Amino acid sequence: MFFKNLILITVLFIVSFHSEAKEYQIEMLNSYKSESMIFKPMYLEINTGDSVRFIPTSKGHNTVSYYSPEGGETWSGKTDEEIVIKFSKEGFYIYQCSNHGIMGMAGIIKVGNAKNLDSAKKAYQKLKSTFVMNQERLDTYFKE
Repeated sequence: MFFKNLILITVLFIVSFHSEAKEYQIEMLNSYKSESMIFKPMYLEINTGDSVRFIPTSKGHNTVSYYSPEGGETWSGKTDEEIVIKFSKEGFYIYQCSNHGIMGMAGIIKVGNAKNLDSAKKAYQKLKSTFVMNQERLDTYFKE
């Protein structure tokens, strides 16, 4: 009886530990290493139920959703605003700093088992055509 209860408690602990949602952080930066106008990280993989906190580490930035899967979260942060987005729908999300979008300040979040790769790639190509610099910045993430 003792061992059955111990096993049950252990299983419940493991399930509750793995099912907790996590919060990730993405910094909005003027520069990082040799890159300018950048989100750090530019690419993030998370699970459904997880949240992302966008932090304006450098002043003058915001985050605005550009592309979301059907029924997915959209957002529009103000300049220098720290916001938290909770993701409940699987898929690829593309976001940008609307103040520096033409400079290629954009990023990608992959939530869960994303099945919208083809439409996300098309949306990214459209966004990329507006960049006057850093046009190849996010290409590698859609080639995988």
